[in-house]
Amino acid sequence: MERSSFRSAWGILLMTAVFLLLYPLLHRQSGVLSQHFRNYNFFQRFLQDSSEMTVDTLQVDTSVVVKDTVKAPPPPPPPPAYAGKAGLETFYDALRSGKGQIRVAYFGDSAIEGDLICQTLRDSLQQRFGGSGVGLVPISSPIRGFRRSIRHNTSTNWYRRMLGQKNWPGYPLGILGGYFLAGKPPQAEDSLTVDSTLLNKDSLLIAEEPEDDPSEEEDFWVTYRGVNLFSGLRMVPRARLFYSAPIPDSTGHTAPSGSLDIAAGDRKAHFELNGKATVNQLWLLDSTVRQLSLTFDVPYSQPLFGISLESSQGVIVDNIPSRGNSGGRLLQVPYYRYNNFDSLLDYELVILQFGLNALAPELEDFSWYKSEINRTVRHIKQSFPNASILLIGPTDRGIKEEAEVVADPSVPLVTQVMREVAEQHKIGFFSFYEAMGGSGTIIDWADNKEPRWANLDYTHLSFPGAHAAGKMLLRYLLKDFDQQQ
Repeated sequence: MERSSFRSAWGILLMTAVFLLLYPLLHRQSGVLSQHFRNYNFFQRFLQDSSEMTVDTLQVDTSVVVKDTVKAPPPPPPPPAYAGKAGLETFYDALRSGKGQIRVAYFGDSAIEGDLICQTLRDSLQQRFGGSGVGLVPISSPIRGFRRSIRHNTSTNWYRRMLGQKNWPGYPLGILGGYFLAGKPPQAEDSLTVDSTLLNKDSLLIAEEPEDDPSEEEDFWVTYRGVNLFSGLRMVPRARLFYSAPIPDSTGHTAPSGSLDIAAGDRKAHFELNGKATVNQLWLLDSTVRQLSLTFDVPYSQPLFGISLESSQGVIVDNIPSRGNSGGRLLQVPYYRYNNFDSLLDYELVILQFGLNALAPELEDFSWYKSEINRTVRHIKQSFPNASILLIGPTDRGIKEEAEVVADPSVPLVTQVMREVAEQHKIGFFSFYEAMGGSGTIIDWADNKEPRWANLDYTHLSFPGAHAAGKMLLRYLLKDFDQQQ
């Protein structure tokens, strides 16, 4: 009996000693102990002395120290802003060669209207790899005063038809998504062709642009002038016009081809627009000037597609916006028409930035949009078979719920759909949503940046925000390129 009591006493003493030795470690690991009980320094000093560490003799309440040093685990890193850079080697090889012209077609929705994002990308690439000129520009544009990368002025009597607007039978849509006419064809009909599987979705998400309301001016003219904002755009370099042969009317009659006169500095010249193909090019300048003025004498049945202002060397980035387009409208331009332009322009990279017009916060299933963007990518691969292709997801968006602006929950869903399509086709992908910082970023950009980086529609970026976005895209494009050098 006495021996049993003796063993019990020794057992209690041993357990107590073990607990006392382990208590400092338990205190450090337990939030309850550290908040409600003090620690003691004996074991800590013993450990420090045994490892030849310097002991701070200042007596500090260790419970306070532990409480202050306990931190919440860091948040998980955001998903990558890209799904990979597969398929960009054609563009990278062109940059490495440094020979000739390196051309980029940047298709997008209203997020790139006015050359937003594109102008920053163009300027940065031209400063590093050479080149000058703004690339493709339209004959007429309702937002020409908004754009900062070219001073563009026109007569107000041009008729303009773009993707999503009414079209005249037999009139071809060009690479900029439409055409420009010196007069209105009689008895305009709505021959717009839209994929019937997309019609209901598009009709809910986009609005057709208003009809043009031309004035009664007699002359049809346009001027382009360089700007000082970008070093590569101060002057107008070489220039070429893209146009079509006249379109026969309903009786089969074809009007005579038109002509134009140019004035560029001291130079004046007259040109006949007598090309017989659907897509023709005419070189107007082979030297640099400050301003180019064009006066046209063409029948209303002869479509004009646009002007390209470009150097013969270095990088040229063509800004090709299409307001209200979720991507599927590009199918309205047949692949062989894009082939026509590509044979003349020779693109190394085609960028597709869409998604804003597919967003719908009430939806969770975007399989319909996956089908649409999948068809679009297939179409573009067929249209520009030798170019690298980069698919870009939408920027973040805010929506109003009662009196509060909240993040649109459909942005990451649409972004993921686009990433999956890019992976399926083995093309490049970049997510502006994730690169910006993810959910709610655009609200911060609109409300807290000075000057604002986003407009108060919480959808479109301002010029400062678009500049920041352009730099993000540039870093993505050149990161792998620089690592391979």
